Amino acid sequence: MKKWTPMNKHPHLYKYETSKGITLYAIRRGYYAANNKRAEFTKSGFKNWHDADKELKQFEADLAMNKLDKLNSGHITLDRYWKKYLNQRLKTNRWRPSTAKKAVASYEQRIKPAFGNMNLRDIRRPQVQEWLDDIAAQGYAKETSRSLLIALNSILNAAIQDEYLDKNRTHGVTTSGKEPRPKSLQPEDFAKWLDVAKHTLKRYDYSVIALAAVTGMRRGEVCGLRTNSITFSKRPDGSQMAEIKIDKSRTIYTDSKREGDPLKTNASYRTIYVSGSIIDDLSFAV
Repeated sequence: MKKWTPMNKHPHLYKYETSKGITLYAIRRGYYAANNKRAEFTKSGFKNWHDADKELKQFEADLAMNKLDKLNSGHITLDRYWKKYLNQRLKTNRWRPSTAKKAVASYEQRIKPAFGNMNLRDIRRPQVQEWLDDIAAQGYAKETSRSLLIALNSILNAAIQDEYLDKNRTHGVTTSGKEPRPKSLQPEDFAKWLDVAKHTLKRYDYSVIALAAVTGMRRGEVCGLRTNSITFSKRPDGSQMAEIKIDKSRTIYTDSKREGDPLKTNASYRTIYVSGSIIDDLSFAV
C-alpha cells in the first residue's frame, strides 16, 4: 500500500501517490462501534480533497446520529450479505430461475465454504488468489475459475453499492486452469453430425436439433417456441419460407404451468426467417 501523508489543517484526510505518479486523497477516521470496540473508517481514491472532506463530513454526521448499521457493516459475514443479495435479485426479477439456480449452486458449493464465515472487509486478494489457485490445481477449467471470480466480485461490488463495504479488496486476482478444448467443426464434420442425428433421432426430435444447428438459436429459445411462433408463407418464386418469432425461453427450471420465461435481454427478442429443407421439418413439428 502506498504511504498516506496526513494533510495539514485537515484531520483524518490523507494524500498519496499512485504508481503512475497521480496524487489521490483518502480518509482514515477512528471511532467506537456499537459494541464499544474501536473501529476505523477508511476510503481512498478521491481525485481532490474536497470530495474526500465531503465524504468524511457525511460519515461524521451518520456517526453523530448513531447510524452505525452500515458503518459497521464491513464486519458482517459474506454469508449474511449473500442472503440479502440473493433476495434482492429474486424480488426484482433480475435473475431468471435458471440463473438463480446456477448462482445458488456456485455459492453453496464453492464460495460459501471458502468465504461464507469471513467478514466482508476481510476478503482480500491473497485469500482469493489462493482459493482460485487451489481450484485450478484440482484440474478444473480456467473458465470455472473465471466464473467463480465473477460471481464473488458481483457480490462484493453489490455490497459497495449498498454501502455495506467501502471497497473491493480482491482487485488484481488472476485465474488459471485447463484451457478449453477446440470446439470448431469443419463443414464436412458438421454435415456428418447432422446426418447421424437425422438417421438416429425421431423426426420431431431431429427438427429441434436441426433448427438450433441451422439458425444458431439457443436450446432454451428453441424449446420456448409454440405453434403460433412460426408462420409459413411463400416467396415470389413459389418456394416456402418460415417466419420464426423468438420471445420465450424454456429450461428445466421453467415452471410447467407457464408457457415460458422472459428472454435475457431486449436484443434477444427477435424474428428470424428460414427456408430450404428445414421447412419440411418445421411443418412436421407444428
